[in-house]
Amino acid sequence: MAVQVRDRSAEAAQWAAKKQAAIRKAHRLREAREHGVDFLTLLAAAEERDAPSPLPHAAPPPPRRRPAPRASSARAHRRAAPLAPPPAATPPASRRTAAARDPLRELAALGYACVGPIAAGAFSVVLRAVVVGAVDGEGRQLPRGVEVAVKTYEAARCVGALAEGRDREVEVLRRLKPSSHPHIANLVAEHTGPIGVQLALQYCGGGSLHRLISRQAERGLPGLPVVEARLLAAQLSSALSHLHTLGIAHRDLKPSNVLLAHKRHWRLCDFGFAVHCAERKLKKAVGTPLYMAPEVISHLAAPEGGFLGAPVDMWAFGGLLFEAMHGRPAFVAPSMEQLHLRIRAGFTAVVGEWVPAGAKSLLIALLQREPLKRLRAKDAMAHTWLSDVKVETCNAKSAPASDRRPASSKIGMPCPRQGAVNVLLVDQLLGPSFQAVTYVLWCMTCLLRSLQGILAREVASWMLVGVTILLISAYRQEQSLVQLSGSAPMRHMLPIMIWQGHTSQFHYLRHGA
Repeated sequence: MAVQVRDRSAEAAQWAAKKQAAIRKAHRLREAREHGVDFLTLLAAAEERDAPSPLPHAAPPPPRRRPAPRASSARAHRRAAPLAPPPAATPPASRRTAAARDPLRELAALGYACVGPIAAGAFSVVLRAVVVGAVDGEGRQLPRGVEVAVKTYEAARCVGALAEGRDREVEVLRRLKPSSHPHIANLVAEHTGPIGVQLALQYCGGGSLHRLISRQAERGLPGLPVVEARLLAAQLSSALSHLHTLGIAHRDLKPSNVLLAHKRHWRLCDFGFAVHCAERKLKKAVGTPLYMAPEVISHLAAPEGGFLGAPVDMWAFGGLLFEAMHGRPAFVAPSMEQLHLRIRAGFTAVVGEWVPAGAKSLLIALLQREPLKRLRAKDAMAHTWLSDVKVETCNAKSAPASDRRPASSKIGMPCPRQGAVNVLLVDQLLGPSFQAVTYVLWCMTCLLRSLQGILAREVASWMLVGVTILLISAYRQEQSLVQLSGSAPMRHMLPIMIWQGHTSQFHYLRHGA
């Protein structure tokens, strides 16, 4: 009796494919947990869209057999053409483009190294990335190591009004790119690929103004200090003056759209509602209700005539400045209808006693009910409260003279030199060693606060020697200190490692190896 042998090659191939898919999914989920919950959702969605790749050792499907011809039709069968082989199976179009729709793979293909998520919306994703080999739209190489915020508009979701908003934002950013105002999150590069439009913007890693105000409220403080609020007002008025000179209205100015690039340097971002209107009246009311101007709310009730874009920005600027100094919005109501009524009635909030007279007059001039009586951006820059603030020096490299740190601290320890620090490049070079050094510095700073006199100076000197040894040992893992001393990352690290007046330690750090 013949024994039938069962062919298990097809079952083995299916089992191997399932095992490979499970391993790939576990690897993706492990990477997602390292980057955060947003990446978990993103990578899980990408995994669902990916098609399982066929195994090279998978057995081909059995050939298609023709039925045996009848005896009466043998002649017709001999004349019939041979049966064509079955066409190869093609994956659906959605699966064929799964790799192209993955923002992470698209970023890597464009020359960016993804660092982590920033935000995610219904039709766009914002990722934090580092330039490793990207080029701009004109084919010029971007500087390596620069942090950017890449905003991706998915082409499949941006349809209709969303596509119009995307095109409007891209047009506004293109107009702002040549001037590159220091207090605007400008466009670095623009890419168009299978996934959609990707905009690389200047990265601001200090958080938003809304977050800073919330932290101040948690500490029981009414808002930003007057000096910081004054600096913020000067920088934002400069940015708005630049926008309005180019005929651009932001239309969504609020604390969450003002980001801190680095110490005491603010930038205006999110131009999703911005429009190039010049002196043309706008017909569509957009924005955040807490910062809407009275004419915009009146237009919602009776859409006739329209309104100008620049006065709307100045009203929102006044509301933002009030909230920055008081820790609460200028207009608060239990319902949307009452909020609209209070805004249309004009600014009646009580200004705090700690607010200077110049700041109070600026708030009143910005929150005028009539748009034509409202203060313009260039007039706000010339206001008595802001006229002596030099906006071009309001950054981490050069702080205003009225707010510079003293030459020495209370315990007699020399202050560190002022300078901009590229933390990302340092972290890439040093890795865990950089984290250890910063932790040691923090611990020693807490210790020095309790010391005074000569003892504090001695401890400071020994702390400098220890930090120098740690840094040199970390650099030796990559290359010699002499080779790195002239590089850009080393120049950025010098303000951290050097204390003013310690020339001997500086000479050792520069030439000793």
